[in-house]
This record gives sequence, C-alpha cells and structure tokens, in this order.
Amino acid sequence: MTHAQTLAAHFNSGLTISQMEATGLYRMPQLPRVIFDMKKQGWSITTEIRQTLTGRNYARYIAEKDPQGRMMPASHD
Repeated sequence: MTHAQTLAAHFNSGLTISQMEATGLYRMPQLPRVIFDMKKQGWSITTEIRQTLTGRNYARYIAEKDPQGRMMPASHD
C-alpha cells in the first residue's frame, strides 16, 4: 500500500492527521509531500495550524473531498 493509499483510508475513516501522527502510525516522514501529491490528484485537503500546550505550532491536515467530489465523514481527532 502506498503512503497516499494509507492516508486516503485514514481520511475515509473521518480522521485528521498531523506529522507526528503520520510518523508514529504509518512511518510516513514526508507527510507534506504526500498531501501535496494527493491535492494534485484532486483531493480537497485543508491545513489548519494549531498550537501545542507548550506553544509550538504544528499543521493538522483535514480532508474535505476525495477526487470524485465525495465529502469525507465528519472529522474527529
């Protein structure tokens, strides 16, 4: 399974993802690159900048639509 397929299954489960989660869950060190490629394939994915309790910023990726225009399940994280 490719990283994009793994991430598609993750998003289809209604989940969002951060770099730390992608690395820990799927050993995916290049999440922004995979997101970029998925967007080129037609995925609608937004990036939300969040802040940890210690004040560090990080990106959380949220899929809204797949390449066929189907809405993703309501996200929960």
